[in-house]
Amino acid sequence: MLDAFEIITTSGVVLWSRSYTQVSSSLINSFISDVFIEEKGANAATRDDQSAATNPPYKTDQHTLKYTFVKELGVIFVVRNPNPPPLPLLLLLLLLLLLLLS
Repeated sequence: MLDAFEIITTSGVVLWSRSYTQVSSSLINSFISDVFIEEKGANAATRDDQSAATNPPYKTDQHTLKYTFVKELGVIFVVRNPNPPPLPLLLLLLLLLLLLLS
């Protein structure tokens, strides 16, 4: 499921955004700060030899952000997805459904 797609500059200006759910802008602000300013990610996001496939996803408690960086244009394409529920919760819901159906 897709929560949002955004095109932002490396300085954090949102050029275009399409969101299907309400999420605080602090998520994108934290992403920019952690990945591009403080470079807390597994790899530095601005390396020349890094492709979109090797960018590690930026994960929070409720969302996962996947991104690609176009250095020549100074823009970042970001896709925001919800994190799936933990497996024990899924198993519990499945068990409850089976009990209700029997």
